[in-house]
Amino acid sequence: METKILTLKMRPKLAMIRPKNNWLAELCFDIAVHKNFETFILSIILMNTGTMATKWPGMSIQAENITEIINYVFSSIFVIEALIKLMAYKSRYFRDPWNIFDFFIVTSSVLFIIVKEVFNVNLG
Repeated sequence: METKILTLKMRPKLAMIRPKNNWLAELCFDIAVHKNFETFILSIILMNTGTMATKWPGMSIQAENITEIINYVFSSIFVIEALIKLMAYKSRYFRDPWNIFDFFIVTSSVLFIIVKEVFNVNLG
C-alpha cells in the first residue's frame, strides 16, 4: 500500500526540450544542460557562500570593498546563468521550482544592488 501511495505522489521530471530554428536559444540550451555548466554554477554558489561568510566586525574598508566587488562578480554570473536558462527553456523555465527560487534570488540581488548604488543606501 505504501508503495502505491509513493508511486501516486511521484511526478515525472519536467522535460526541457531543445529549441529549434534559433541558433542562440539552441546554444543556450546546450550550455544550460551541460554537466560542466552545472558544476561551474555550483562552484560559484559555494565560493559566493564563502565570500559572504568573510564579513566580520571591524573589517577594513579595503576588505569590505574587495568583498563587495567579488559579490558583484558573483551576482553577474548568476544573472548570466538565469538569462541562459531563460533563453534555453523559455516559459518552461518557470515550471521548475528551483528555477523560480533562483530567479527570485537573482532578481532580489539585482534590486539590492540598484538600491545600494543608485540611491547610495547602505543596506548591510
